[in-house]
Amino acid sequence: MPSASATQFRAPVLTPQQTPSSRLDTLSCEARVSRVERSQRLHRANSVAWAQQRVRIGDFYLPRSRKVKLPRPHYSSDCRDVLILGSHEREAGFPSSGFLPCLHSQSKHAGTNSYELLKTLMEIATPYDGVPRNPIKRTAKRIFEIAGHTVRAVPGYHRVVQAVDTLTGADGFGWQRKIMYAETKELVEQLRPETLDALEVSGVRWGSLVKFKSFKSVDFPEYDVCAAPLPEQYDLVIADQVFEHLLWPYRAGKNVYQMVRPGGHFLVMTPFLVRVHAHPTDCSRWTETGIRHLLAECGFPIDQIRTGSWGNLSCVRAELTQFRKYRRLFHHSLRDQHQYPIQVWALATKPAGR
Repeated sequence: MPSASATQFRAPVLTPQQTPSSRLDTLSCEARVSRVERSQRLHRANSVAWAQQRVRIGDFYLPRSRKVKLPRPHYSSDCRDVLILGSHEREAGFPSSGFLPCLHSQSKHAGTNSYELLKTLMEIATPYDGVPRNPIKRTAKRIFEIAGHTVRAVPGYHRVVQAVDTLTGADGFGWQRKIMYAETKELVEQLRPETLDALEVSGVRWGSLVKFKSFKSVDFPEYDVCAAPLPEQYDLVIADQVFEHLLWPYRAGKNVYQMVRPGGHFLVMTPFLVRVHAHPTDCSRWTETGIRHLLAECGFPIDQIRTGSWGNLSCVRAELTQFRKYRRLFHHSLRDQHQYPIQVWALATKPAGR
């Protein structure tokens, strides 16, 4: 915030009738100056005079010298207070504050156009939320949605979809989860799943992915993993896309730790760079570092936790609007960009002596 002295500052008005000596007197009272100093100070005084022409945005002004690619508004001719000062003005003795509130230029045209310009800036800065701002585009989007629901109700629609998926090389995992399931399945197969009693929390997918010695599934709301552990213990507990929906993930992790047998494992998979999807709630996101320390806080030794992640910018952008199937024909990229993780997973092992 500018100081009180800065807000009361008013730049000297320099008219074309003023002589160079009078301009010099406005900046300094020294009796003698060299020709170099006189030239430099005269240039600074002129830069102050030229800074009086500027474009107003809200309650601030921008110098005309700065290139702003926006609609040019009307500005009042009584703008005389220098609000943005460059190096020349600061060296001339003017306040060094970057912005000073406008004390003048309260004309009707300046205020109206400033509001429109500020509104344009806000619309440009506001991220797209999936709903077009244009009423024609919004209506067209709604028409396409209704048409889509109508087509899906036609008998035989699902057979056509299956045929298209086969022709385009689609699978049932989805683009964002294809690499995740490949990596985690490899981790589980290293544990000799045919000898494991497995439990999946709120899901049944892993019962068909891997052949276990025994497989059980519990679902919400019949069982709430945040409330209490089950009385049985298992060699492997799986939570696939579950922990981001939990109100109390730490409590759930402690309960899972009690349900894992000594020497057993806990496999957790959760999204990161995806849109909010409340089923029934959406609460948390973790990176590899975050999920590792969450599991360590729940009791698993941190050196016995293996983590992984996958994602890329193309997949993140596509998943912001809807869930996308992975299709080889569409050349969906499977390269990994670590700065854009869309799926994160971890495999924690419980010590044998506990």
